Order: sequence, then structure tokens, then C-alpha cells
Amino acid sequence: MKILIITNGDISDLFFLQEKIKDHDYLICVDGAARYLRKIQQKPDLMVGDMDSVSDEDLSWIESFKIPVKRYKTRKDYTDTEIAIDAALDHNARFITILGAVGNRLDHSLSNIFLLKKIDDAGIEGLIADKSFELQYLNKDKQLDWKRGEVVSFIPIDQEEAILSLDGFEYPLENKAVSRGTSLCVSNVVARDCPSVIINNGSILAVRNKKVP
Repeated sequence: MKILIITNGDISDLFFLQEKIKDHDYLICVDGAARYLRKIQQKPDLMVGDMDSVSDEDLSWIESFKIPVKRYKTRKDYTDTEIAIDAALDHNARFITILGAVGNRLDHSLSNIFLLKKIDDAGIEGLIADKSFELQYLNKDKQLDWKRGEVVSFIPIDQEEAILSLDGFEYPLENKAVSRGTSLCVSNVVARDCPSVIINNGSILAVRNKKVP
């Protein structure tokens, strides 16, 4: 099952949101993200959160659909986004996409990015997406569905060096040790469609800056 999680960060393109919803089987709304779904009149399958950022009007609109709404205390050990990921895992997700994961709260944005590791640890592919970029956590070889000319970056995140080979990029690498805290792999360019990254050690964040018409 492909599950889409909508969080309360920045979603500037509602058409992009609608297209992503069509491409997924199950929709989880996180707290204040109800405002986006109400604008496009899209019913979610589940709502979770402590309800500290959703308006009374948006919450009433969600509740009118009689879907499950799971409320949590504001004082808790996990963010609403992590709770939504746990819910997706409970629904046997095989692929999880998160929209609105990045916004003006830097702490929440960073936390959401590193929650991609939790998804990977569960053996599931995860993606943070926006109209202009995609972000994924990688610790094994992967052929990427990226397009020629796109600007991309690979950011090591482990204490130990990442050993990377990049094939299909303007700046290729072969078994190159790349340390966390270096910008060596920032702003590469895809030289052909569907390039590949080979990871012989470590893990990375792979960032795709999409060409937007």
C-alpha cells in the first residue's frame, strides 16, 4: 500500500498535492494540514495529532466525514509526524511519501528529514516530496528515477565515511570516501535519465531539485 502523509509544513502547489493523492492508496492528515485538504475538498482516511494547529472550522470539516481521528496530548514524547509514520506502518505501508515536511520550523523540518531513517529501518521506501524537490535516505545501491539536467546532491550523515560511486552524473565518483561535514557532493548534475548511486559504506541523504515548468 502506498501511503501519503500530509503534514502542516509548506505546501504551495495544491495541484501538486492533488496529483500526489491520486498516486497513493491511503491518506493520513496530520493536525493543521487539514487546511490544505479542505481547500481541495479531499477527505483523508485518517487524521492524527494533538490538534494544536488545526482550526476549529477545519477540524469540524474533517469530523463531518466520520473518519477515524486519533487525538494525542500536547505533552508527548513524539511529534505528530512520527505518530503518522507509525500509523502508516501499522497499515502495512510499502511506500510512504510525506508532503509538507519542510517549513518555517527548522527543528521540525530536520526531525522530519531524519525520520526517513525510521521508515528505512522498517524496510520501507520513504520520500519527502514537494513540487520543486525530493529527499530520500539511502544506505544501499539504487537506480534513481531522476531526469537529465536536474541538480542533485548527496549528503553523508553518518560519523563514518560514506563510500560512494556515482554513475550517470556530470561529476562521477568511483569508490570515493566522502565525510560528513564536506560539500563535495553538493550540486551535481544528472547527465542521463535514471542515474545510479552505489553505496559501499555509510548512508546519505539524496536531494533532487526537480525541473519545474
